[in-house]
Amino acid sequence: MKPLTKSQFKLGLNCIQKLRHYRAGLPSAFAENDLMRLLSEGGAAVEALQRAIEPPDWVGAAGGASVVEASFQQIRLAAAQPRPGGSRLSEVTLAHGDFLARIDLLRVFPDRIELVEIKSKSWKGSVSSGRLEGIVHEDGKKVCAAWAPYLQDLAFQHELLRRWLTQHAAELGLPSEIPVVPKLILVNAEGVATAADCLGNFRTRYEEFRGGVRARVDYDGAGVSCTELLLEVDASEPVRLMAVNAQAKEKKFAGLGVAECMERMLAMVRDDDWPDAMESLGGRCKRCEYRVAGPAGSGLSRCWEGDVDAIPHHILKLARLRDDQVVHAIGSGAPRDAKITHLREDQLIASQKPQWRCVNSGAHEVHPEFLRDRIRILKAPDDGPVYFLDFETARYPVPYRAGGRANELIPFQFEGHSLPSRDAALTDRVRLEGFLDLESLDPRRAFVRALSAQFGSHGSIYHWSHFEQDVLEKIALSLKADPAPEPGDNGLVWECEQLKDRLVDLCEIASLNLTVPETHGSYSIKRFLPVIWKDATLRNAFAPGQAPGDSNHYAHPEDPYQSLPGLPRDFLERLGPEAVASLAGEGGETDAITNGGLAMVYYHYVRLFGGHDQPEIHAQFRQYCQLDSAAMVMAYDYMRRVR
Repeated sequence: MKPLTKSQFKLGLNCIQKLRHYRAGLPSAFAENDLMRLLSEGGAAVEALQRAIEPPDWVGAAGGASVVEASFQQIRLAAAQPRPGGSRLSEVTLAHGDFLARIDLLRVFPDRIELVEIKSKSWKGSVSSGRLEGIVHEDGKKVCAAWAPYLQDLAFQHELLRRWLTQHAAELGLPSEIPVVPKLILVNAEGVATAADCLGNFRTRYEEFRGGVRARVDYDGAGVSCTELLLEVDASEPVRLMAVNAQAKEKKFAGLGVAECMERMLAMVRDDDWPDAMESLGGRCKRCEYRVAGPAGSGLSRCWEGDVDAIPHHILKLARLRDDQVVHAIGSGAPRDAKITHLREDQLIASQKPQWRCVNSGAHEVHPEFLRDRIRILKAPDDGPVYFLDFETARYPVPYRAGGRANELIPFQFEGHSLPSRDAALTDRVRLEGFLDLESLDPRRAFVRALSAQFGSHGSIYHWSHFEQDVLEKIALSLKADPAPEPGDNGLVWECEQLKDRLVDLCEIASLNLTVPETHGSYSIKRFLPVIWKDATLRNAFAPGQAPGDSNHYAHPEDPYQSLPGLPRDFLERLGPEAVASLAGEGGETDAITNGGLAMVYYHYVRLFGGHDQPEIHAQFRQYCQLDSAAMVMAYDYMRRVR
């Protein structure tokens, strides 16, 4: 049988049915997710930086049994010919029984072995009384939830290596009980890049890997002997905690340590003896990555015994769904038939009740207070213009510029609209000049100046959700802490604070006052817009030639985002044939930028491969972000007219 790897182990701890789907080869949303690909590439860049600082004595090559044997021989050589500073072996692959793991870095010393996992996750590096703050919980009894998946990974490797050494220590010439010290190399949240370790020193290429594409990142700079961007911590304590309790979300492994989880999971895989899917069903199924249709059906449909997405008001369409509500809705029937209407009102939390009532009545619901005083709730000014704003930002673990911080926020674009008054017709809307900088390494200051110039000093600025507020706060904080401040920075910080004070969150207003059954409890603008786009008045206002101040129009009859054009194919070709095959469709068509994650991905590709001066690339970024801004104009109009 194929071995159980560390990534599969983590998947099984999350949900044993996901592991079953993975081993069956069912499609996963993560496999085709551009943002996930970028996150993986960020990890590869961090590994490349670590290799530049600490050049390995040997690097393993990908590929089957040969790399397992080569790893064994290199560890034996390192044990037989010890070096004063230890031997550094990179990308070591170890197999024991039916378990397999690729280890980022193994340091072999005569008296110990250091097992090093390299992660692109940021950490501030605070240690209190021997406890890793933010990683180990305050009570010292468990790993913090956000860090649990990372430590499950490392604890699996630690257990596998310990078993492997027990079997091979004598053969290697190592002490039978040689200590294994687990370590983490993390991104320093407060680290600042120098000219030697910023991203311009790295080269990225793409290669085929297990039916997909992955990035390979190498350091090509003049050399870096140390860096503030990375920090190393002894992870012995969190790994010890994981040995006692792996903190699995899967009920079958609840309260068990890593070693016992490994054995129980392996038995299920080896015997093809899986728990009944009914035992795993719960609220988390809403976000399952196996909710993707394929030739053999989706993993989710297998668990729920049918295509739940095709069933009106299925229980998985209830917002903030809890496990006990799933149990109540299924009752003694088939999971595919479980519906929101199977719940009683007293089984719901307050925020779920409006959706439940709308499902039962078949109509949307508007809060009575909103109908009485919508102008006050919308915070629409008595006179002067109202504005609509959307940001696009990027971040990467290795800064693009010297002086930049790891994972710093890069505000590279905003688009805006305005109405001359709160009651103005949609055809009177004006598209603002906006801002797009795909070339500057540090666009923060120009970004804030453009905002101030275009949005004036008065009037509500509508946005969707808290993102724009968070971005302005982060820009202000970064300018205050900038290691190389510039004249006028204090004024820009003040401008950020003034703009932030004028922001009005339309998403929050909608979530508190409107319930629209078709959005299934979601208030994402991508889910909300297709619903209100059915309004003929709104569609007509965004038809060609209707608004002299905004030439954009959207022809798709159901969803304006489907009107956006794809990226130029020649841009993707700069990434290499493997990336083109991955990012382009079967017919060669390319994806449009239709969400913030894709905008971040393609911003990164422009930084690496060029295209900042290509008009078609500019048009892609502008049209997507302009539609996000226009979507708020549409939502505002819908809310001021809804009855």
